[in-house]
Amino acid sequence: MKIIQLATSDQGGAGIAAKRTNDCLRFAGVESTLVTRDQNNVFSQENLPRQLKQRAQSLKSSALTVMQSKAIQAGADLVTPLSLNTLDYERLLKEEFDILHIHAFYNFLNIKSINDLANIGIPIFITLHDQRLITGGCHYSRTCIQYQRGCKSCPQTRKFFKPLVSNTFNSQVKLLKEHSNIELISPSAWLAKLCTESAIAKSRKVQVVHNPVPDTYFENSVSNYASSNRRYIGFAAANLNNPYKDLQVFVKAVNKLNEMSSERISVLLIGEGPAPDFSPDIEVSQSNPKSDSGMIEEFKKIRTLVVPSNQDNSPSVVSEALAMGIPVIGSNVGGIPEILKDFRLPIFEPGDYLQLALLLNESISPSIRSDITSLASRKFSEKIIAQQLFKIYSGKS
Repeated sequence: MKIIQLATSDQGGAGIAAKRTNDCLRFAGVESTLVTRDQNNVFSQENLPRQLKQRAQSLKSSALTVMQSKAIQAGADLVTPLSLNTLDYERLLKEEFDILHIHAFYNFLNIKSINDLANIGIPIFITLHDQRLITGGCHYSRTCIQYQRGCKSCPQTRKFFKPLVSNTFNSQVKLLKEHSNIELISPSAWLAKLCTESAIAKSRKVQVVHNPVPDTYFENSVSNYASSNRRYIGFAAANLNNPYKDLQVFVKAVNKLNEMSSERISVLLIGEGPAPDFSPDIEVSQSNPKSDSGMIEEFKKIRTLVVPSNQDNSPSVVSEALAMGIPVIGSNVGGIPEILKDFRLPIFEPGDYLQLALLLNESISPSIRSDITSLASRKFSEKIIAQQLFKIYSGKS
């Protein structure tokens, strides 16, 4: 069995998940190859120098993203009804492979190119890392339920572009209706349920497979933390100021905790972007690791990770921290609570910084850290995820 994994990049949430999926399958002895738009061995046209081709693709992608954010979006929420195809999929089709697994297609594939790939009849699996494939363009619908019937009047889009969103929705309905060889995977039961409610994917079975966590996280469990009279609290996001991640709620909660607790507080911000202001007596540091080893070293510095997202699917930082035995406090959105409830870890309502502060003020016994790592290995380890994917690819699940 030969598999090709497709993702726009090997960075960001979906890109990292694609890379890890590819790695865990290869470790399990499955022939799997990751192809991204930006990597050196991307299937690109040969009549242009590779670097020039990649630069042109990057500029076109950036221009389209800016255009959609400025012209199409009515607010801050991401809406992308338009997507470029920058994959030379005709050349891809000359490769010998049995299965195509698409993780992130924005400005790498579009619906037409996915349709063309599906026409050759091989099994195609699409992992949904947000709601984009089951809406007309929004990545998170929040309280809107128009994806259940057609996205005919998108509240996140300017009036002139509402028909474009509806047309994109209809093209995706047609894609899944005409191609039974396209199957869907979700990292969370939350998103799988939304698929069953969507007019696009309601007739499809959606397999739930968590994003894998590399073994090195489990090998660096922090179950032997020494006691301390200081609270070490972490927040992690690729872009600290991503509005979905709600850093400001974290800031308010930690500042409130500082008023409530006699313990000194240290905060570690993991990610890029300007850091916000905390109370003067709170120790704040920031890092932006670019590798798993770097991320692990930063995680070792914290005792609790906070994930206060107002919209999210199944953020990798949750499972990474749990793999190391680090307790997580998360918001009650997307796939976050379904994971934390399994670990009997606290959740709070999104935006409620007072509730979060109270939870942070409660002590979490260090003795549960080894139990957290043990359960995490049964849910997120590379071996477990590879076994689950192989069953799905083989049609045995």
